Amino acid sequence: MKQSFACLVAVTLMLGMVLAGCGNSSSVSRPDTTPPLAPVVTGADAAGNTARIWWQGNTEPDLAGYTVYATMNGVTHRVNETPMMSTSLSVPANGAHQVTLYVTASDVSGNESSPSQSRAVIIVVPTKDRAPIQGLQDKSPWL
Repeated sequence: MKQSFACLVAVTLMLGMVLAGCGNSSSVSRPDTTPPLAPVVTGADAAGNTARIWWQGNTEPDLAGYTVYATMNGVTHRVNETPMMSTSLSVPANGAHQVTLYVTASDVSGNESSPSQSRAVIIVVPTKDRAPIQGLQDKSPWL
């Protein structure tokens, strides 16, 4: 009887130690599901046939980089395939007259932030590249 009681106590102690070990938060890791903050866009402009956007760098320690999105002629596409660490990017306008840009931040776990504030820029074709208006080439005092 003493021996079975001693075994019961030993099993109970071992079970308690095992269960206590399972509750240790340092041995159990939870997946990171928290995205970085949305980047803060500080400016955007256009020069020639190119739109440019720049933003403040995020400070999250697990930051993997930024992705820029552009909307041209009603279609939004991802400009860079993988996140980049640069805080500015120039985007060819590809004939669009307006380009709307925004940025997201991603962390090393693949979480993507909500979009930054978007910025729209107007692409102005230089005068020398514009087609002349028929019949006005050398007759208008305004040209």
